[in-house]
Amino acid sequence: MRLSEFVAASRQPVAVAPEVLETLIPVLTALGAGADPEGWLQWGEDAANRWLFVAPTTAGLVTCHVRTHVPGEGPRVSAKVSRWSRVQVGELSMETTPGGHRVASFQLDSLVLHGGDADADAVAAFARSVLGAMDGRPPGAS
Repeated sequence: MRLSEFVAASRQPVAVAPEVLETLIPVLTALGAGADPEGWLQWGEDAANRWLFVAPTTAGLVTCHVRTHVPGEGPRVSAKVSRWSRVQVGELSMETTPGGHRVASFQLDSLVLHGGDADADAVAAFARSVLGAMDGRPPGAS
């Protein structure tokens, strides 16, 4: 999914407020991911205040840690690009049941992505994008 899709579907509108995105988007662009990259948004334990966004690029994995409210400062983003040779990935796995339900799981560094049904499809699509980028294909070309 693209960043804009995560923002549109967010149950935490304060966490993706315009001032937060105005802090994040220049960082994503500077690190080569673009203004609206395909990626994965992982909510933190306190989703209104902390979240993580990862985006595959040809050069490596862009990881952005977002803090939506730093006292006295406002939003803050710390980010890095990890070269693909330094990124650890697990296998993409999917299970189905006779009723047609699906469960998918994928590990990317210390982040474990899992979901059922429509979320399973999103996990699988993102994992394919990461694996493709690791092989030198542009993100989104699985």
